[in-house]
Amino acid sequence: MKGEDYEDLLRNVLHIYNVSLKNNKGLETVKHLIKSICDLYDSIILGYLNQLKEKNMIKDIPSVPLKRLEEFEKNIPDDTIRKFIDEYKILRKCLNSEIYIKDEYRKSMKVVCKILNEEIVLTQKRLKEIVESAKEFTNIMLKHIG
Repeated sequence: MKGEDYEDLLRNVLHIYNVSLKNNKGLETVKHLIKSICDLYDSIILGYLNQLKEKNMIKDIPSVPLKRLEEFEKNIPDDTIRKFIDEYKILRKCLNSEIYIKDEYRKSMKVVCKILNEEIVLTQKRLKEIVESAKEFTNIMLKHIG
């Protein structure tokens, strides 16, 4: 992938957040936003690992996203990226959990992700922070991906 491809994925995330989610606070829109952000992270991580493989710095690239993440964490290009990885892990948990929305049509909308005994609550403010983090992660990683 090229830098423009990652920027297109980021534009898609921003569009879902700024347009789709503003107009439709439905469950499917929220799920689509979370999946799009995870896809963005996955693509960037895969692109960085491909670059490392081309330089013979790693042997193989795992096919499973969480295994790729482990490999990425071993070869992380910048320590400031750790906070983004933690956020990505939370989103991955949400993606694979039972998701429902409280107060769907109000400003106090909360997305609740329930996985085993853990509940992750995402407010509109938190979703905005997650989108901003994805944007920042993309900008940092584009400097490391040739």
